[in-house]
Amino acid sequence: MHNSTPALRALHHLDYRLHANRKTHEGGDRPDRDVQFAHINDTARAFLAAGDPALSMDAKKKEVGGDLKNPGRD
Repeated sequence: MHNSTPALRALHHLDYRLHANRKTHEGGDRPDRDVQFAHINDTARAFLAAGDPALSMDAKKKEVGGDLKNPGRD
């Protein structure tokens, strides 16, 4: 074990290991997802029917797509 400190040796002794980062694959069906969008759509329609404006914003985190190598650290 290179760059060994007492804390690192103790963690190693307790069987802790460093692992490379893994990209999670999100997606699949989530039943509550349609409910969220239906609520937003119904609310926007109600505002528009009353003559009020409805705004749409994209506030999700942007990530680079694909399986990119992220090796972590040693």
